[in-house]
Amino acid sequence: MDADVLLKIARLFGLIGIGLLVLSGIGGTLLASRTAQKIKWLKGKTFTYHRTTSLVGAALFLLHPIPMVLAHDKTGLDIASVLIPFIAPKQNLLIGLGILAAYALIVVTISSLYIKRLKRGTWRSLHYLTYATLFLGLAHGLFISGEFKAGETFEWEEPEKVMLLLVATTAVLFPLWRVIAVRRKIIPGASSTR
Repeated sequence: MDADVLLKIARLFGLIGIGLLVLSGIGGTLLASRTAQKIKWLKGKTFTYHRTTSLVGAALFLLHPIPMVLAHDKTGLDIASVLIPFIAPKQNLLIGLGILAAYALIVVTISSLYIKRLKRGTWRSLHYLTYATLFLGLAHGLFISGEFKAGETFEWEEPEKVMLLLVATTAVLFPLWRVIAVRRKIIPGASSTR
């Protein structure tokens, strides 16, 4: 398969993955605020939707380096350079940030799968790594060259970069709304922490 097609597939996996993870985060925020139980079209399945969206998003996010490894001639990436942070031959800082985001996501995903076996405080502490995943993943996605060109900077003309900015804005504003709403008692019965 052509290297450019593989890179487009990789970007698509990463973009859809982080989009689904942010959507899942919104669902998690609604769950924590108990607002979701009042949304009729969810019919009490918010947790199921939250978990499914998280798992699909995590899978896509974690799979997106595979097409880049397959496009080795263009990217220079091999298995080690997508598993070990900061050793990639090109864009090693940004790829390293993506790897750290992936490891944080793996911890969050595993802890969430074993939520019933963990103490609530332990699970909550681990779940806060979602913010690390988000910020590291967004830095990785916004500033990395999609074509692996040396010296390429952020380009507003790239639709995936603009979409990532919209995702980032949503990811920041929604939890901020929740904190403000709890403090102003707009969301009754919700705690200010997850």
